Amino acid sequence: MLVSDAFNSMLLRGFILAGLAITIASDCTATRADAPQPDASPRVALIIANGSHVRRDEDPVILNARSLADSLRNAGFVVTIAENTTDKKMELAFYDFFEAVPRDAMAIVYFAGRGGIVHGQLLPFPTNMSPLGLPPSNNLSDLMSALAAKKIRGALWLIDAQFTQHFGNEALHIRVPSKTIIAFASMLHGRTAEAGRFGSYLANGIRSGVPGIYELLVQTRMEVLKHSAGKQNPWEIYNAPPEIWAGAFRSR
Repeated sequence: MLVSDAFNSMLLRGFILAGLAITIASDCTATRADAPQPDASPRVALIIANGSHVRRDEDPVILNARSLADSLRNAGFVVTIAENTTDKKMELAFYDFFEAVPRDAMAIVYFAGRGGIVHGQLLPFPTNMSPLGLPPSNNLSDLMSALAAKKIRGALWLIDAQFTQHFGNEALHIRVPSKTIIAFASMLHGRTAEAGRFGSYLANGIRSGVPGIYELLVQTRMEVLKHSAGKQNPWEIYNAPPEIWAGAFRSR
């Protein structure tokens, strides 16, 4: 009887331990399923590059934008690129991208070219717009709000432009919606062909495996400042935690 009782006691303990193991495994599985998986989010990017009037295969603005597009594709982004866009073509590029962006996506918009402040609006210029022309229907704040309204996980706006004037106090009034990070690399009265460094160094950082968005933007800022001799001055506004971009540039 003593042996039998001991055996039954061992058997009972075995069942209890097995049950605990199953429960713990179930809890771990549930925890893993419920934990945020930023690397599993859809990843999309729109790149608009409005260069100078030279051949596209010689234009540094276009070439740097293409380099960034290649780096993002290698990191798993679905990339749309539009080059030397008129007002209608640029408006359509934004509209089509916003319509197609998946729910819970990590979305990047990169613009390189010329921009300015017109009638109090911060605008990326199409190729057929004079600085004295009337502004298009969208300004940068409206575009950012339209993308954020698509129920995305996070948005990153990258503006690499030669501007017609200093931002001044206008920069403080840029409406940056939630879930959004915006990074500028602005140049004052430079040649359009001098823009594009930002895209080039972003591409290098992505290829090098920089771990997060904050590290990527800081590294890029240092490179742009160094190689432009201070002519192009990058800066960022964060209205989203950098952590949501963890793993976003890691190839799947």
